[in-house]
Amino acid sequence: MPAPKNKKQTKTVEPKKISLPALKPKNPKIRGVIYSVLFLFLILASLKLAGTVGTFVHEKIMLDLFGYGFALVPLVLLFASVQTFSERETKTSVKISLLILCISILGLLHILFSTSELEVGGFVGQVIGNPLVSGFEKLFSSILL
Repeated sequence: MPAPKNKKQTKTVEPKKISLPALKPKNPKIRGVIYSVLFLFLILASLKLAGTVGTFVHEKIMLDLFGYGFALVPLVLLFASVQTFSERETKTSVKISLLILCISILGLLHILFSTSELEVGGFVGQVIGNPLVSGFEKLFSSILL
């Protein structure tokens, strides 16, 4: 049955969605710039050229988390930046392998070079290295990693 003619039909007007695709984080160029800026910041922070924030990030976060393996983080960011700007897509398996390699290196640094006063592999190296050493001793733990 048709609607009565004396009632007005109202249309709902939806607001226009504003989209700025160039500023979305999924945009590879934006991600590449972010990776590059973080890479430069961490390098300058390790050289104590990034001010008080850089010094804090380097000494309290990077060294505590990664120990002397902190140098791996800027390298991974550089790799991510280069891969983001390149036309080729990096396979997920390569990304996961790189992450596992970095974690293994931190564990090895902890096992081989840490002393009671110095944690060379940082917190991550401790988490990986200590259970292995307590179960297998240094030599076999190093071989596993």
